[in-house]
Amino acid sequence: MSINRLSILLDNPILRNSFFKKKRVGIHPINRRRLIYGEYHHLYTDLRKSPDKFFDYLRMSVNTYDFILSKINHRIRKKISNFKKPISPAERLYVTIR
Repeated sequence: MSINRLSILLDNPILRNSFFKKKRVGIHPINRRRLIYGEYHHLYTDLRKSPDKFFDYLRMSVNTYDFILSKINHRIRKKISNFKKPISPAERLYVTIR
């Protein structure tokens, strides 16, 4: 971009704001690292191994959790798109209960 065009762009407040406007992102960077740093992905497998800890954390047994998940699984499942991977029904239920 030439210096003359840049100076015209920076002199006009409307063009300047559109030029320096931050671009929106489809998935926030924090959410991209959900698989690495997310609570569900760290705790869930360990909690399922220990039924007492699972009950202390979610206030229900593993069998009750599985029963509820089997009943509402088809209702809370999201479609997979080319842009992002949806949150699994098990994770949705886990976060909702917690």
